[in-house]
This record gives sequence, structure tokens and C-alpha cells, in this order.
Amino acid sequence: MHNDPMHRTDTLNPNKEFIGGKQKRHWIEFQLLDEQGEPLANLPYRAMNEATRERVVPEFLGRSDAEGVIRIEGLHPLSITLLMEANPLADQLQTRRLRAERAEPPRPVIGDRTPLYGPQRSGFSPIEKQALAAGRCYHYLRIGQLCDRQPTFQPPLNDSNQLPTFHFPERKFNGFTVSGDELDRRHVLEVCPFRAWSLMLHHQPGYSLVNAYNLGLMSILAYSTRDERELGSVNEFFEQQCLDLSRTPRVWDNGQAWPCVVVDVPFSDRYLTIKVLDTAKADVPEGHTQLFYAINASKVLVAWRGTEMEGLADLITDATFRPVKPEIAAICEPKVPCPDLTAVGNVHLGFRDAFEVARRVFDTDFGKTILGGARDKKLFICGHSLGGALGLIHAASLKNHNPLLYTYGMPRTFTLHAVQFLGDLWHFRHVNDMDAIPRVPPRGRVGQLPI
Repeated sequence: MHNDPMHRTDTLNPNKEFIGGKQKRHWIEFQLLDEQGEPLANLPYRAMNEATRERVVPEFLGRSDAEGVIRIEGLHPLSITLLMEANPLADQLQTRRLRAERAEPPRPVIGDRTPLYGPQRSGFSPIEKQALAAGRCYHYLRIGQLCDRQPTFQPPLNDSNQLPTFHFPERKFNGFTVSGDELDRRHVLEVCPFRAWSLMLHHQPGYSLVNAYNLGLMSILAYSTRDERELGSVNEFFEQQCLDLSRTPRVWDNGQAWPCVVVDVPFSDRYLTIKVLDTAKADVPEGHTQLFYAINASKVLVAWRGTEMEGLADLITDATFRPVKPEIAAICEPKVPCPDLTAVGNVHLGFRDAFEVARRVFDTDFGKTILGGARDKKLFICGHSLGGALGLIHAASLKNHNPLLYTYGMPRTFTLHAVQFLGDLWHFRHVNDMDAIPRVPPRGRVGQLPI
């Protein structure tokens, strides 16, 4: 330090020189771990501070070691920023699994300014507990808070300018910064895997309770009339909730939010194609047949909507259909041959017409997207009440693609001979003893099976 008492550090003598001793240098360690505590090894990084930006020293470059540790030495007492190369980081994080237990923060309500994707609450992670017990600093990060740029998405995003907010909570790729006061210690960085939620569904001939629950919820979701950006809509469920790894995706019904049974998959295996179809809103409106479909890397899901009602009961515990006059009238309509569906027997005319309207109006969706996906993916179809009948006809039309069908409160749709011809179709029909709709038309009149 200069000890001249006459020197003033102001504009009167700004160029006064002094002689100082050698400055003390510092070190820092970053240890990158996934949610299972496994290291993120051999990942390229760069680190910078004010000294590198002023070119006093070169940028710090290297790779994480086998324990996921990055050690940087010879640091000035300045804040330092760590940036990981985006694509190698994304590739490795896609292969890692999530912890089974999630923090599940409450969803902000209307008027609550709490961010939807806030930081993970302290005290939740076992990795945090271990790090703090060892006297180390702990941080929970997502890929967007660590990578140096936008990674390459395969398959590409539907909108390249709209990154998934949970994984990329900030607009810029500024990396992770540690202040100069936090040098000379190890910082444990728990990095959330780059994953997405997928409904757990078992494509099997035997009955699955998980299938019944999840497909029942999808049959409820098919009734949603909310705007596609609004909480509880079909698009919001698959495009936002299934990319939010902090919470379990939920389906809203009659004021209650029902959690789905989900499994995490690589981000590249996320739901890519989600579409709601309503023949009444087509370019040339016709009828009022409604459904949605969602497709990811391994599954095609089609959910048909039944008759709309206020106060729809929970299908999982009740599956009771409250009929309205238009559907009662439709149930009494005659049967017609269905050679393209079954070699023998008949199908209900009203249900068949409603299905044919949808298939004709949305010929590209049915003939290319859904059918094309069913060729190399597992096909799941579901529906409640009228939606169940339409789902059965749809499954019959795709019987060569091995569809799995779960229906709830479905009225009888095919005659006995037709049902016998469809005996190889995997169909699990849920019926409530107090529900009259699955028992019409009466079996004695048209010779239908009760299943």
C-alpha cells in the first residue's frame, strides 16, 4: 500500500504510482451431479471473470473429471462465471433419471405473483443435505442456467423462439456465477436432468389399473373447453405441464385437480404433436364430434369426447352418464352394416355417422398423422359415454394396428355378431351398476353383448 499521507485519490493527482506486493490468488471447485447424485463427467466448460474479460489472463477452459469436479486455480478475488458447452450437457442430461419424489411447489393462484418455475425449496434434496454436512455450498440448477447457448433440439421445437420455461427460466445464457466472497471452497451443483413427463401406459392384453386411471383422466380432459393457453386445457397439459418437472401433471375436473401417473423420458421423446379436433369448428362446420390426440416418441393417444354436461362426475370412481335428450334419440336409431369395420354384424347408425363426419372433415389427421403414428408406435384410445362408442368404432377401424381401448359408461355400439368378430380387440369397458346408458339399447331387442 502507498503510505504517502499527502496523496489524495481524486482528480487532482490521478496518476500517482505505488508499489504493492504480490496479490494472493484463489481457487474454486464446482462439482456437477444429477438428481441421483451421479457425476456429470467429461463435460467441456469455460469460465470467465473480469480478469479474463479484460484479457489480463486467458479464459479458463477444460472438462469435468470423473467425479464431475471442475477445479480452477490462480483466481483473482473476483466473481467468476461457469458456462458449460450446451450440446454435450444436453445429451448427457437426457440420459439421467429424476428423483422419484418431487418438491411439488404450490401452483400460483390468480393474483399471486410467485413465479411458476421458482427455485427448488431448501431442505428438499438429499444431495443438498450431504453437501452442507460436508461444509460445501449447494445450488440446484436447470440446463438453461448453466449452458453457454441454446442446445440443438432433435426433434426441433415447434417454435424455436419459445424455449420450455422450466428448463430455460431465463431468456439469456449467462451461465452460473459465484461471487468473489465464495471462492476457496467447493460448490455442489445439482443439475436437473433434461427430461419430460410421459403418461404411464401399458400396452398389454391384460387389465391395468394405471391404464384405467390415466385413460379415465384423458377422457375427462377431452371435455375441456378452455383456451389452449389456459390452465386445464388439452394443449396446456401436454405442452406445459408435461415439461414442468417440478410438479406432477394434473387434470382439472369440477374444481378438483387429479394427478396423473407419469414417468420421465428424454426431452427428445416429449409429446410433439397435440391437436384438439371439433367438427363444428372446421373450415366447413359439420356436426359436433370432438376429440384430441397426442403423440410422443413411443405412443399415440386418442381421446374422444362424450356428451357435454355441467358438473361432470369423476369418471374414475363413478363413470355414471347423465343422458340428455339428443343422445337418447340417437341411441334409438337403427343399426347399419359396417363392412370396413367388421365382416359381419351391424353398428349403431348415429355413432357411425358421428365418427365418419370426424374422419371425413379431418382426413389428414386420421389418414396421415394418427394412422402414420400407429404404424410404429403403441396406440391407445379412450372415451366416456358417447366418446367411448366413437372410440370403439375408431379402434375397430384400426384393429390391424393393435389398438388398446379403455371406455367409461359406453352405450352398446355393435351387434352381437360384430362384437364376436372384434373378439381380438383389446377393450376394457368400465360400467357403473347405477348407470343406464351402457345397458341401451336393450340386449333382447338387438342381440348385443353386455360388454
